Amino acid sequence: MKTVSFDELDETMKSLIRNAASEQTVVVDQGVVIAEIRVPIARTKGRSIPLSHWDSIPRVTVNIDSTDLISEDRDR
Repeated sequence: MKTVSFDELDETMKSLIRNAASEQTVVVDQGVVIAEIRVPIARTKGRSIPLSHWDSIPRVTVNIDSTDLISEDRDR
């Protein structure tokens, strides 16, 4: 891992970015790490839920017309 100071960063930025694939670089300012130059972590898609899973979820069936429920609520 390479270390550069904040002041050196302006002069060497292009080469540090080009070399990021082969070497991670830490940027320090007055001895404190303030940044890292490295290859980004590849984002992966989350695991998708298999379609067959949805078939296993029990469904509630109600034999009531929604207009009846709305009418009852409105008439109260």
